[in-house]
Amino acid sequence: MANTGVIYGSVAVGTTPYRMESFPLETPQVPESGGPSWLLAARYEVVPFTSRSGELDTLGAWRDQPQRSRMVQLIYGSGGQGKTRLAAAFARASAKLGWQVIAVCHNGATGPLAPPIEPTPADRERMQGRLLIVDYAERWPTRDLISALTDQVSCPPASAVRVLLLSRSADYWWQGLRHELNKSGVQADEMALGPLSDDRAGREAEFARAAHAFADLLGVGDTDHLCPPQMEGDEWRLVLTIHMAALAAVDACQRNEIPPANQAGLSAYLLDRETAYWSGLYSDRRVCTLPVVLGRAVYISILTRALPFARAVNVLDHLGIDAASQVVDDHRICYPPTDPATALEPLYPDLLAEDFLALTTPGHQVAAHSADPWAARIPAQLVGSREPSDQGPDYRPSAVAILVETARRWPHVAQTQLNPLLLKHPELAIAAGSSTLIRIAETLHVDMTVLEAIEALLPPGRHVGLDVAAAALATRLTKHRIAAIDDDGERARLHARLGWRLANAGLQQEAAASYARAIATYKRLADTDAAVFATNFASVLVNFSHVLSDLGQRQRALDAASEAVGIIQRLTASNPAAFDTDIAASTLYALGDRLGENGRQEEGLGYAAEAARFYRHLAASNPIKFESKLAAALTGLASTLAILGRCEDARAAGAEAVEVYRRLAASNPAEFTPDLAGAVTSLSATLSASELYEEALPAAREAVEIYRYLAASNPARFEPKLASALNNLGAALSDLFRTDEALAATAEALELRRRLAASNPAAFDPELALALNNLSVDFSNLGRREEALAATAEAVAIYRRIANANPSAFDADLARALANMSADLLHARRTTAALDAAAEAVEIYRRLSGSNPHAFSAGLARALANLAASFSELGRKGEARAAAAEAVDLRRRL
Repeated sequence: MANTGVIYGSVAVGTTPYRMESFPLETPQVPESGGPSWLLAARYEVVPFTSRSGELDTLGAWRDQPQRSRMVQLIYGSGGQGKTRLAAAFARASAKLGWQVIAVCHNGATGPLAPPIEPTPADRERMQGRLLIVDYAERWPTRDLISALTDQVSCPPASAVRVLLLSRSADYWWQGLRHELNKSGVQADEMALGPLSDDRAGREAEFARAAHAFADLLGVGDTDHLCPPQMEGDEWRLVLTIHMAALAAVDACQRNEIPPANQAGLSAYLLDRETAYWSGLYSDRRVCTLPVVLGRAVYISILTRALPFARAVNVLDHLGIDAASQVVDDHRICYPPTDPATALEPLYPDLLAEDFLALTTPGHQVAAHSADPWAARIPAQLVGSREPSDQGPDYRPSAVAILVETARRWPHVAQTQLNPLLLKHPELAIAAGSSTLIRIAETLHVDMTVLEAIEALLPPGRHVGLDVAAAALATRLTKHRIAAIDDDGERARLHARLGWRLANAGLQQEAAASYARAIATYKRLADTDAAVFATNFASVLVNFSHVLSDLGQRQRALDAASEAVGIIQRLTASNPAAFDTDIAASTLYALGDRLGENGRQEEGLGYAAEAARFYRHLAASNPIKFESKLAAALTGLASTLAILGRCEDARAAGAEAVEVYRRLAASNPAEFTPDLAGAVTSLSATLSASELYEEALPAAREAVEIYRYLAASNPARFEPKLASALNNLGAALSDLFRTDEALAATAEALELRRRLAASNPAAFDPELALALNNLSVDFSNLGRREEALAATAEAVAIYRRIANANPSAFDADLARALANMSADLLHARRTTAALDAAAEAVEIYRRLSGSNPHAFSAGLARALANLAASFSELGRKGEARAAAAEAVDLRRRL
């Protein structure tokens, strides 16, 4: 089992963020004196698990796929939907078939190294594979979860490994994790766990089944007369709510009372019975702690989760609980820990625990359950500081996540606890991680002042780990701020800032819409007061052009960049004193890039070179502010020079950009690692174009490694760039005749690009065609001619379609693909079709080389060679000699 390794700036040695335990397959007997929470807890299964046969069948089919050795499945749904019970049922079924079932638990950053659980030799004889189950997966730090899963699926003790993740959500954290697993060859799928039934009849049937089970256990007579509540509304979609209603009905029947009819009332009723359970233990002298104090220990345990015994005592002592050691001992009697070395086992199920927090906290309006004034100070005291003797992992991020989940359903918890806590300590929200930050931004009862305090702590620039959360915060705050102001200039600035945050998060469509709103306002303002607003207008147009480029809208992107340059030129012509070198350089850089994307590299070169010259001058006097911009301009300039065949100049510019970004990323990896990856990708392509294949390969590998890391945190933003880096790596390997490795890299790039192109063909069809073209070369090198022809034919079809719409941008790509296809057709003995493809490639290359022979003569020579071979196969010897002679002449000159 591998330890955590270097992750771009941080190193962990000799520790692991997780531990593995044997999954409990036996259902324990419910203690006779247990409270209602025990009767509802998934591990006791008082209500037998007989539903979800469809989901179990689906999971069984997933587990038993013979062609895949490593697979991951996420099951997600609201708290109380039945994820844990489903996982336990699946675990038991799998164990009976010979699967070793392991629970993977988060250990915290300083946890001890966890040894692998090895099967006995006898077990290994019949073992089908290993099934790993991870609960609360969304609460794990992404890197810790990736570490756990990649360790386990890459070094399995069995031929097959299946990982089952349980989570309340499947938002961005899952997208990043799924990507990280897929690129490692691990298939990752997801299953949304819906309600058992969406109709009243189905809910009533489940109520009756649960009531019968509870009545049997509690010794209550006939339950047929029990009347279920109306069970209308979203809260009744949860299996747990139905079971809570059934338990309350049975208990009320015993007591000749009327059970409550809504979830809040049910929680209050059952928690009242939980308090009675503690009182009974105290009355029987089985515990020495007063029930009110036990309740406080329960409250604390929900926030801290289980802790080592000594630390649990320290926490209670820190919070002013008298006789803390005795209270911890008594709490262990009330709630025996699953791990004997720990204490403060939290109340389960989670939904009931969150309701206990809410109903114990003053401020609610549920008359059936009295709050404890003591609780008003505890979250701030527990989470707002660490106990002096703290040893081990920090429980505060998890506690904040639990408070957030509680506040989503209980407004008074947000108003009296979460808001004051985060207003005073907004750093706790940042420490809780992006997933919790997003939940905070989406929680309606969180005050705007709190969101503003959190936003103020976010890095002012990009941050690969927080960009998605920053975009979520900015989205809600921008809407609030714009509604409160009348200043059009400020509105435009807010829309532009939101566009920037959204673009960093990879939400390009949303970013484009926000930029468009800013542009519309700035355009109107600049018409009346150009001196004040023109530069802002131009800056937003530059950012807009970058986003449009990412979306594949190349002509619109070029128009935006051209308009930005025009604005600056007009402004400085009328007022030379208004010239801003930074703004001018950014507009020139954008226009150079956009011209290059549209196949107009000769035009773009002048703008790219001028932008680099401006930024070099600025960086000389202020390197902290402008070195990164110089590196960006140099990267763009290098790409343009390489396409134009000026490889020596391109290598020099690209190498300088990499050197600058490497230095910046060393001191600020969260902001500049993406730029370093882009510069290294560009340099690897330039080195390949210069035929320096041995030098290109390590650069290509480094780019892939960095983008894998980045895409794990933000797939929307970095998966497209990873695909490009993989494509470069495949080409570099192919150039060195390491064809099997090249095929693997190119195939992975193709898989990513197919998925991306399916959702946005305008942006990703060109990249898909490039991957197909490279794949055809790999297949040809391996002698797999039919597969090569299929790939290149698909590439030609895509390039033909997009070149018809934008010939200047894609004619060269079409010509290259046609030349490849003509060679594949010749091998397939389809000579006439090969001749047609070669002739079309020659025609396009002739036109292109007429204006830029340095860039396109090599392509023309290759196409002519294919044309000569096709003529020769058809017996047209004179035409074959003429084409071959022209090809030889071109190559001699090259």
